[in-house]
Amino acid sequence: MFQYGINVCNGTKPIDAECRVVGSKQPSTQTGNVFSMPCGVDGVQCTDQTNNPCQDYEVRYKCAVYKGRILFLEFSSLILRDK
Repeated sequence: MFQYGINVCNGTKPIDAECRVVGSKQPSTQTGNVFSMPCGVDGVQCTDQTNNPCQDYEVRYKCAVYKGRILFLEFSSLILRDK
């Protein structure tokens, strides 16, 4: 994840991402916001609309982490604020 200049998975590309409104468990897909880049491993990008401004989102990334020969799945989060 290099879209925001932050490496959330320690050098590997995230496997999956979940985006939800900060402070709630509401998925980005249920907000009515318009996205120029829908939630995914490259982040999320909302487009402000006159009657529906973008909300702040938390993106939770699933990362593959090898420890020796064993693969672990870990989660890393990033909060994106609208301006």
